[in-house]
Amino acid sequence: MASVYALSERWTRRVLIPTAQAYLRMVNVVSLFSRGIPPVPWLGWVYSGVALVAGAIAGEWLDERIAAETGRRLIAVVALIGGAAAVVRGVLALA
Repeated sequence: MASVYALSERWTRRVLIPTAQAYLRMVNVVSLFSRGIPPVPWLGWVYSGVALVAGAIAGEWLDERIAAETGRRLIAVVALIGGAAAVVRGVLALA
């Protein structure tokens, strides 16, 4: 949702990324308070931490090398894939 709004308002990545991070952080905090901490083995937490750091490093590296328009398209594609995955998951849950 934040990605669609940011794209329609022509936000730069410098504005979109911290805004999306704050929004998603709040979504995750609310989820933790409502559902509790998931029962994940300690190795899962380690892998999650490594993936988080690797993603941040890759994002910084890509940010310096991708044109603004290409970045917008990439954000749109990732948002569409996420939306489609949510719809598919919902339909499968109903079946």
